[in-house]
Amino acid sequence: MAPVDFFDKILNYYRKDATLSQQLCPGGSLHPVRKVHQSSVPVGKECARLLDHLTTTCRDLRKNTILIPRPDKDRPLISTSLAALLSIGFTLFYVIPLYFSSRTRPSPQLSRDAPAVIRARIRAVAITTIWSTVITILIAINKAHTSLGQTLQLLGWWPIDPVDIARVFALVVILFVGPLYEACVVDGEWRSWFSGRGFAETFSTAIGWRNYVASPVTEELVFRSLILPLHVLALPPSSLHPADPAPNDPNTPPSDRVTHPAVIQLIFVTPLYFGLAHAHHLYEFRVSHPQAPLLQGILRSLFQFMYTTIFGWFAAFVFLRTGSLWACILVHAFCNWRGLPRLRGRLGPLVDETTLLGADAPAAAGAQDGNLRGKEDDETKPIERRGTMSKERREKPLSLFWSIVYYVLLVVGAAGFYWYLWPLTDSKHALVSFGTPPVARGKAEVAKAVAKGVEAGARKAKELKGDTQIHGMKFWG
Repeated sequence: MAPVDFFDKILNYYRKDATLSQQLCPGGSLHPVRKVHQSSVPVGKECARLLDHLTTTCRDLRKNTILIPRPDKDRPLISTSLAALLSIGFTLFYVIPLYFSSRTRPSPQLSRDAPAVIRARIRAVAITTIWSTVITILIAINKAHTSLGQTLQLLGWWPIDPVDIARVFALVVILFVGPLYEACVVDGEWRSWFSGRGFAETFSTAIGWRNYVASPVTEELVFRSLILPLHVLALPPSSLHPADPAPNDPNTPPSDRVTHPAVIQLIFVTPLYFGLAHAHHLYEFRVSHPQAPLLQGILRSLFQFMYTTIFGWFAAFVFLRTGSLWACILVHAFCNWRGLPRLRGRLGPLVDETTLLGADAPAAAGAQDGNLRGKEDDETKPIERRGTMSKERREKPLSLFWSIVYYVLLVVGAAGFYWYLWPLTDSKHALVSFGTPPVARGKAEVAKAVAKGVEAGARKAKELKGDTQIHGMKFWG
């Protein structure tokens, strides 16, 4: 007998003989076996036949029924180990091919800043980036079962929101208001950039194309657009978009919502791949500077790992908050242009110097000592950072006032970056959900404390008013 027919027969049995049902199940419960065994009434033939059918059916169900586990709706789409292995593989795939060919491998006779080396490296990195992108798209479509549109959105390629890009760029400009003041006002670079001469000079060299085009595009593609989505797919959906603990409760303030720890881990752990991808510059430094102490090279590499990882934290935050790869590329190019800000010392007269900034600055220090030794290229002139000021102005020492203004703007920019970090990165295209920002949470806590203080003060005022009335004195109105 099929299980469905058997249970239908049980229900029909109880419907036809209500009296026996009440005797077997006094409370109207549909658990006759338990009630029969607990009852002192002798079991009749019908009840015995019912028990036989129940026993036989349960035995058949044990033999023939295949138990299908309930699907876990909160199960990650890919495993964490797969995401980690692919991230390590993409990082190695990005760096190792740079040393396969003699045209991409630095040597004491050939600097990494030689135009031939730069062009060969750009071609090698472009090929590995394309292959890594294809692998990620196939994994997202085949293993995570995402559509092509969902995959493009996951990678941050689509939709392109100019407003989000402009807001993120404005946030970075706020942070760099001090260095921009030094470059544009003190050094007078704004004239050359507004006239277009600065852009023409920058992108007329292989170093400019590497630092401001190839490096930002390929690095953000691999370390943000590919590695971050893989780790997003490896997280439970509930951690990416957690439900509001009390959406309809007016007593639960918005400041109680926090970002899931898994999202915080994404922001602070995945940029380590980006930092480690620059560790190979230690080898290049040793090759181009064989006389330098090993400790000096290690310290330079550690410093580079530190600031590339910090930038990676910010880029990962922007990517997850806006879902825009293009905003990350623009920020990366801008940071490569401005480099690390001056944190000490007095602003001095402008001198000619090589602009090798950003993530490639420490590793490219060989260009400053004339270490551009391309065998077949004459394009070895470094990029100059000369403003349009007169020769007298360049050689004349600056007053202390310029330095004071710079450091004030540096502090103001850092404070503005902190205050506008969450508002200017808020986007409807975010890949994950974020909680209430610390600034808003702090404001809510301050407002709550002020409200409690006002309420306590009002109660105290009423008490004092009552006391003054008793003593016949008038202090209130």
